[in-house]
Amino acid sequence: MTDDRRREVHKELEKELERRRGHFAAARQRRAFIAANYRPLHPNVYTLRDEFVDPRWIELAELARTHRSKDALLEAAAGVVRQRPRGVFAFPALTPRFCELMREELDHFERSDMPRAHPNTMNKNGLLLYELGMYDELLTPLLERYVSPVAAALFDGGEREMANGSDSLDHHRSFTVRYEPEGAGKDVDLAYHFDDAEMTLNVNLGGHFEGGELLFGGLKSDGDEKHSARYPHFHREGIAILHRGSHCHEALPVDSGKRTNLIMWCRSSQVRIRYCAMCGRDKITTSKIE
Repeated sequence: MTDDRRREVHKELEKELERRRGHFAAARQRRAFIAANYRPLHPNVYTLRDEFVDPRWIELAELARTHRSKDALLEAAAGVVRQRPRGVFAFPALTPRFCELMREELDHFERSDMPRAHPNTMNKNGLLLYELGMYDELLTPLLERYVSPVAAALFDGGEREMANGSDSLDHHRSFTVRYEPEGAGKDVDLAYHFDDAEMTLNVNLGGHFEGGELLFGGLKSDGDEKHSARYPHFHREGIAILHRGSHCHEALPVDSGKRTNLIMWCRSSQVRIRYCAMCGRDKITTSKIE
């Protein structure tokens, strides 16, 4: 890398750092304002309760703690976990009652005049659940008790992706997305992409809709031939899909109704200290070479 290019990269990084500092500060301000001024419709939905979690996921997490390999867990949980395509696992996660309460709470918030931001750079419609105050008592415990043990077992060994972080998930970025038929300012579909996460948990919250299937291709490190095929996943209320963040996918258009999903981008500090979250390059060896 030349000196001019190094200076150019440093300027780009400084600009991005300033953007992120401002982004995080604004999110904290919105969260504080919402905490002080918003009255939840269903306060109980902000705390994880056993009746919110499908009993089959509770049992799956217990099995994952004792069956620490994918094959052993899939055999022990036969009929509960479905894998299709390879590396994309579907299983019952959240109860109909939780999904109903969560949909009503989200609708209630969106009808309010509370401040909000886009859930990510690709979606306009949905909510950042950190700003609603849903992390400490609801989503972080969900990650620790249920997502982490299942991910560690189902993705043991990393297979085709180095340092996938499935056994060291310790934080998350969680949000909802909402898709509706064409209209001003609405998200209809989502282009082919990968997530800024080591693992992604995606749960449909139900409601009435048609279309909106997910299509999975290859991992971001795969060659072009792996990305030419697509494997569909059809949403069902309360059913989670768990996959690597690096597993590329897209969302087809919603034909009618409204599809709302809860997304958890599950992350590993251990991985992110060493590897670039987006390109996967080793920060240490790359810096030594360059």
